[in-house]
Amino acid sequence: MFTFFSEIIALCGKLIFFPVKNLSAEWQMLYAVILSTLIALFVFRLFALSGKVSKVKDLIKGAILQMRIYRDNARIMFLSLLKALFFTLKYFALNLLPVIIIFPLLLPLFVQMDANFSYQPLKSGENFIFQLKLRGSLKNYQLELLAADFYQPVMKPVNVYSRNEINWKLKALKSGMHDLQFCINKQIYSKKVVIAARAAISPVRFQPDSYNRTVYPLNLSNGAGTFLTNFFSRLEPLFFAAERAFPAEAEVIEAKIFYQPAEFKFLFLHWHWIIIYLLLVIILALLLKKWFRVDF
Repeated sequence: MFTFFSEIIALCGKLIFFPVKNLSAEWQMLYAVILSTLIALFVFRLFALSGKVSKVKDLIKGAILQMRIYRDNARIMFLSLLKALFFTLKYFALNLLPVIIIFPLLLPLFVQMDANFSYQPLKSGENFIFQLKLRGSLKNYQLELLAADFYQPVMKPVNVYSRNEINWKLKALKSGMHDLQFCINKQIYSKKVVIAARAAISPVRFQPDSYNRTVYPLNLSNGAGTFLTNFFSRLEPLFFAAERAFPAEAEVIEAKIFYQPAEFKFLFLHWHWIIIYLLLVIILALLLKKWFRVDF
């Protein structure tokens, strides 16, 4: 079931970015900002209680003004502070429903933006690490990395038996998007690798169902804190859904390539894409909110 949702998110993300897939990163970012803003404003228009939000905002301003006027009266100051806190919580509660609706609508967009903007492709001649995590002990598998012309092994693989993990150090040779193939007990699997090419990059390919059961088991006997940590960690494959998940019967539960993080150039500085995205969405939403007759 988790694999199904992962593939749906990946497909939706690719369809959303299909009209701009051949444009530069700057135009793709602008497209994502405009689309996200329009979706957010439309949802707020349908589900937000704009009239109540405006009244609550006025009550917050009134409580703050009362604190300024009666700043020498400790009793009134304290009561005004409580009012301001109460109405602030009410303000967030009124805006909670639209935010809950917006998040799943924009999740495919976020996944595809992460693949487009978060990582640098490997450079020709650059060394990189390819990591596999398996269901069971490495001793139970026959592992082989299939030879190809786009990479060259740098050293022998390193086995981490305590984590059912194996790591190869490789050297990138040929530009393009390639399938890095490996064989586990005569069954061939692959992981996409991007070398000196402009493409969406997914650093991890999961088998989400096995990954969740094996790496983050849900067991209340380990304590509520561990249970909640594992529950939220199980959502990780959803945010790396740009590459199709491994089949349910696959012995590999995670294949990972360590890419260098990318930065987005804006105003002559380098930023993470999420900062630029949020900044532009907020500015555009504030400019357009009157046209949509919403208040937040």
